Amino acid sequence: MKHLILILLALGIAACSHHRDVRPSADGTHRVEIMADSKSSGAREAIDQANYFCEKRNKAAAIVTEEANYEGDMDESDYKAAKKASKAATILGGSTHVFGGEKESKIGGAVGLGGVVADDIIGKGYKIKMMFKCI
Repeated sequence: MKHLILILLALGIAACSHHRDVRPSADGTHRVEIMADSKSSGAREAIDQANYFCEKRNKAAAIVTEEANYEGDMDESDYKAAKKASKAATILGGSTHVFGGEKESKIGGAVGLGGVVADDIIGKGYKIKMMFKCI
């Protein structure tokens, strides 16, 4: 039960930051620049922030340009493999923690926590830059 509460709290905090990365401009062409785990998740986040920013002004976002580049500290293929491994450890460890017996639960918790820590250390490797207008 306490895990569910922590997850819901984390989601609630994340939901409060609707367009924190939008940089408004005087000429009407606004910018979103974020770091993300992947090109696709970063693009979705940038679009969500642009849409929210424009909706608050009763307008719709029109994307002018979008760019995604890998800027991580390691080779991109190594980054992708490390991200997959850390996510697998998090999921496998979490599942084992919840559904395993007492011994398995402790091991699963450690593996899951290790996956979370590894993911945090690996960081976000993709920089997404998006220019948009509210029309």
